[in-house]
Amino acid sequence: MRYYVISDLHLGMGRLKDRSWHKLEDFMYDEQFKRYLDFIARDGGDELIINGDWIDFMQLEPFGYQRGLFSEDGHQLGWTETDSLKKLENCIAENAHKPFFDDLRSFLQDTKIRLTIMMGNHDPDLFWPQVQQRVRELLGSPNETKLQFVRNSVRKGTAHIEHGHQYCSPENRFFNPDNITHICTADGKERLEMNWGTIFVMEYFNDLEREFPFADNVKTTMRAVWLGIRNGWVKGGIVGRFIKFLVGVGVPWSSIAANVLSDQKREAYQLIQQVDDFELRDELQKLYERDSETRLAIDDEIARTTNKEWKAINQAMPPPVDINMLSPEVEEGSPTLGIFRDEPEFRGASEILKRPGVEYVVFGHTHMEIDGSAEDAKVGKYFNTGSWVNSMDLSVKANRQRLKDISKLDLEDSTLFSLRLRQVVIDVTDTETKVSLSQI
Repeated sequence: MRYYVISDLHLGMGRLKDRSWHKLEDFMYDEQFKRYLDFIARDGGDELIINGDWIDFMQLEPFGYQRGLFSEDGHQLGWTETDSLKKLENCIAENAHKPFFDDLRSFLQDTKIRLTIMMGNHDPDLFWPQVQQRVRELLGSPNETKLQFVRNSVRKGTAHIEHGHQYCSPENRFFNPDNITHICTADGKERLEMNWGTIFVMEYFNDLEREFPFADNVKTTMRAVWLGIRNGWVKGGIVGRFIKFLVGVGVPWSSIAANVLSDQKREAYQLIQQVDDFELRDELQKLYERDSETRLAIDDEIARTTNKEWKAINQAMPPPVDINMLSPEVEEGSPTLGIFRDEPEFRGASEILKRPGVEYVVFGHTHMEIDGSAEDAKVGKYFNTGSWVNSMDLSVKANRQRLKDISKLDLEDSTLFSLRLRQVVIDVTDTETKVSLSQI
């Protein structure tokens, strides 16, 4: 059996009526995807696995995001099933990605190859029953053997395949990935859980990307915002929101955080002092003190913080976010080329590799391709498929240095961002499993 794994396509709104790209669109490669499907058909494979973040529901209209919607046990909530269906329709429209779905439909009808859709942190909407039914209709109504949706992970031979958001940066984890919908106390409707990363994109990052379309090509989104703050092209209230994010990054909120902890309000300077990492705290303090316009905007944002937000911010022991997670290194020597000093994805992959029967781990999510068979692999037999989104080639040292001091003009320079398509191919026989990373 041969399995092909890709991830992080991030299909969005496509083109506008004037044929220009929507400012939040990241996937511009419908034709390349069609050629990839043709390759799989010729290669005689058995299954295509899209390992999460296939559709970017966070960047599909209608956005319909509301603050202040919570479950009884304190999870912040977002879209209903009806909301997610409306979003899907804007992804499959003629100006958007109808050709993509038409090609995938033909591929499934004309070949014996199966399709598996894994959940990512950008597309939990796919796990509404009506959304799945609509996707099946779009793809020619294949049965559950031909098309399956998988919430957490799959095993192919001795290879464990999962999107990876539960093991990487803490802001993108769901409290319980098996239970991502909750009843809203405000209207009694079932809604999707909004983890911190989703809240961050909806409240702050989409606005930033409208102004700087390539900001989304700097991963993580937290790092893009931090580099913008540090280098002076992100200002105002978003800085205050970023501080709240750093201090309260432990959401989703448990019942203890939502119902027991203090809702004591803090001044902005007090909140900055709660940032765990002293270097990051020092830089934020200097920014707050030297820029009066930014200081006023931060103060205004903090003043508008709700009681429930304060309960979350005041929760005990949020996972730490330090400056090394946000500031890229220039030195050589790691599979991700030094963009983190301490990568939680590697710890997660290492833990999974200890499980009985697991010989390989395949993630997506980070948009950083990783070859677990390389001699210098930090974690042997851990693979990552990268993404279908343009990004800076960090194998070039000059780009790593430029990323560290990236400017507004850099983000507007499309030549700095390239497409590097990768797949993981898994071959399984009765006696062994082989895994490889290759260029598409």
